[in-house]
Amino acid sequence: MAQLNRPIECIMKLHDIVNKECKMIQRKKFINSYIQEKALQNFYQENVLDYKMAPKKHSLIRGTMFTKEFMELENKNKYYYGEIHKGVPYGQGLLIEIDDQKIEEGIWIDGHLSWGQRSIQLKGVPSIVCGEMIDGVINGLGKLICKDGDSYTGEWINGQKHGMGIYKYANGDMYKGEFKYDLKDGQGTYKAYNGDIYIGSFEKGIKNGDGKYISKNEDTYIGKFKDDKIDGDVNKECIRMVIQLEYI
Repeated sequence: MAQLNRPIECIMKLHDIVNKECKMIQRKKFINSYIQEKALQNFYQENVLDYKMAPKKHSLIRGTMFTKEFMELENKNKYYYGEIHKGVPYGQGLLIEIDDQKIEEGIWIDGHLSWGQRSIQLKGVPSIVCGEMIDGVINGLGKLICKDGDSYTGEWINGQKHGMGIYKYANGDMYKGEFKYDLKDGQGTYKAYNGDIYIGSFEKGIKNGDGKYISKNEDTYIGKFKDDKIDGDVNKECIRMVIQLEYI
């Protein structure tokens, strides 16, 4: 009996592979049709959403139909490709905003993105956030991918980095620690690409409070910091460390 089931299992697996490949081809065609800038096309193509990462409560949501072509929404300002129910996005799908050249991709409920990824502008840099969406913004655990190479993985509240997280910079620097309202705030560790390390307190994005600085040569300073600098008297042995610290 088990042998009889093997051909059926092979056919089902082959069907899933072909179906997935067809969706990927349509995804590429969809993005290339409505995203004008080539660099932005490539950025969106490279960051394919992994639906296997969706929490169970979202992964079970499926539409009753699949759009045959790209569905027009809001007077041709938005186009959608994916699962629908009663004429609106419901289940897995991808939406493109024509005017803003942005995408929203993931699992939809009644026309609203519930879990997945959406593109944003972060200080003028095209970026993608991925996670649970509430009223169109990311909340809970999620990640950020920036076109310039920066990335963040951690906690979010109302579209802002808030809680514990790891931010990796394109130049090789990395911060691991607390965030508040999108800024490094609380206890954290900053490792510079050249090997220098700062461990201590941050406030509104800069070093403030008690901290420890270790240079790549293992010189160490322990003490107070204010406005991103050492606060207090510095002896001659610390002068070189202070100069290095100001480049972190």
